[in-house]
Amino acid sequence: MSTEEITDSQTEPNAVWVNQAPISGWGSLPQFFTYPGLTQCLDLLLNLTENTDLIPLVKGRKGAGKTTLLYQYQAQADEHWSLCRIDANPMLHPEQLYHRLAQHVGIAEENDQFKDYLLRHLAIQCLDGFLPVLVIDDAHLLPVDTVAELLQLQAVRENNNPIIHIVLFAAPGIDDLLQAADPHHHRSHVIQTLDIPALTYEQATDYTTQVLAARGALEAFTLTPGEIEKIYRASQGNPGRIESLLHNLPAHPTTPQDATGRISIKLLLEDLPIPLILGSIALIVAILALLIFQQDINAVFNSSQSENQQTPTPPVVLQEIALELPADKKIQPEPVAKLATIEESVPVREILEEEPVAEPKEILPAEKIVAIEPIKQPPPSAKPKASIKREQWLLAQKSSAYTLQLIGLQDEASIRAFIKRHRLQGKAAYFKATKKGQPWFALLYGAYPNRKTAVSARSKLPKRLRRADIWIRSLESVQTEIHAQ
Repeated sequence: MSTEEITDSQTEPNAVWVNQAPISGWGSLPQFFTYPGLTQCLDLLLNLTENTDLIPLVKGRKGAGKTTLLYQYQAQADEHWSLCRIDANPMLHPEQLYHRLAQHVGIAEENDQFKDYLLRHLAIQCLDGFLPVLVIDDAHLLPVDTVAELLQLQAVRENNNPIIHIVLFAAPGIDDLLQAADPHHHRSHVIQTLDIPALTYEQATDYTTQVLAARGALEAFTLTPGEIEKIYRASQGNPGRIESLLHNLPAHPTTPQDATGRISIKLLLEDLPIPLILGSIALIVAILALLIFQQDINAVFNSSQSENQQTPTPPVVLQEIALELPADKKIQPEPVAKLATIEESVPVREILEEEPVAEPKEILPAEKIVAIEPIKQPPPSAKPKASIKREQWLLAQKSSAYTLQLIGLQDEASIRAFIKRHRLQGKAAYFKATKKGQPWFALLYGAYPNRKTAVSARSKLPKRLRRADIWIRSLESVQTEIHAQ
């Protein structure tokens, strides 16, 4: 891997900038800020990785510069290093840890012994002159069993040398986690702690100036020494906290000004996107045109309204007309035609043909009348709806089986919606866990007798479910996590 030159700490000023990847936080800065304490920490970290069997543990509060140091550490790693970086989370159990390592070195997970193949592959890399390095960022988020597994992995040897070197970056809370993972202190002696030093007042001043310069706001926001001292005291020399305070500083002027104190239109508009500026100009022009031609527009509307007005139509008077009939022509009701009898006009044959007379039915005695119940039709067989499997089903499976973890979400409703959208009822199961003190729901698919079958099933998933990060997980780890709730 490529390296960058850093000035020797004896002749180094309070702070220098090293060209690396941008730091996170307020704005996208093109450089990393470094200072003698951070440079010494980096040099010691590289030396511990290359020349010792210890586990370097880089500790620092949020915003202390762990990510800055990590990127520089990766950039200065030697060419013969085989470095794998993993970002920790509370769901990263030992199986998923080995899954990530296997992906990094290209080991197929086709059987239950893939872990042995992975360790053997790492040992061969060592024999070939490579240095496998595993870097865990945010290691304080790991489950206890994963930390214990890392300590055991560091103890695996080939020719009395570790087959992989482990480096941890974590917040101070990692101490309690290490105590829980190694209560008898069998492996605590292999950990070398490196604390990231805080910025001094001079370094914080340089850092503040460089942050504002990198944002192009140095001329617009001029801070007094008193303001810088307040920032330093509030941040306690924490770079991330300094960035946050600069972003929310109440003393920032609302209107950028130039060196003479006058409002600078250039500084005011330099951060605005061009489409927004053009749209604002068009809106102003439209409003001005509306004000200038307002009288003409009103005249057009008034003339159109006058044309549409019509003379009111006079009301129509309806006159009542009396109709009188002559006295000799009074309306008489027509006589109702007499029904013809059989004897007078209609032949019997025709009556019988037109309306046959029904024969009288035999009237049964009351005691012989039997009530006939209607035949009940059997209800249509309703197809049972496939239910969504939960913890009870997972605990009933064999612990030696394997499953596929598709996704993990904080919202249970989203998990159920995912199941419904992809029609996974009866095929998938989910259970509740805890992540960062918040509820966490993991969605699992299928139950397979061994890892090889699970690997094969993963490749045959529907296209809409195929993801690169699907985790082949043992049901034993799932059941352990359910019991822990």
